[in-house]
Amino acid sequence: RQSGYRTMSRVRLKNRRASITVKTVWHQGISRFAFHVTYGYDHDRVREIFIAGAKEGTMLRHILQDAAVIASIALQHGATLEELCRSLGREQDGSMASPLGVALSYAWEGE
Repeated sequence: RQSGYRTMSRVRLKNRRASITVKTVWHQGISRFAFHVTYGYDHDRVREIFIAGAKEGTMLRHILQDAAVIASIALQHGATLEELCRSLGREQDGSMASPLGVALSYAWEGE
């Protein structure tokens, strides 16, 4: 183990847990992309995220699903929504630059 690195055990989620699904929109210039986000809660904290909205079998759908899995694993290992949001890309106007960023910032604003 190298000095300066923190390690945390993964929080194991219950098989049944509270969740909420919301519809949100990501704007890219004049384009807009509507999608649904499901947030899974454990101990009143978002611990997992699912993003749906792109057509089945498309690269965008796989990218969104993979990004949500990585974000979920980070949340289950102790990363906060604030840490994730502050680490993701932003547009020149300060808005989130990706659907994952929009989904995470929505949850962060709701904390």
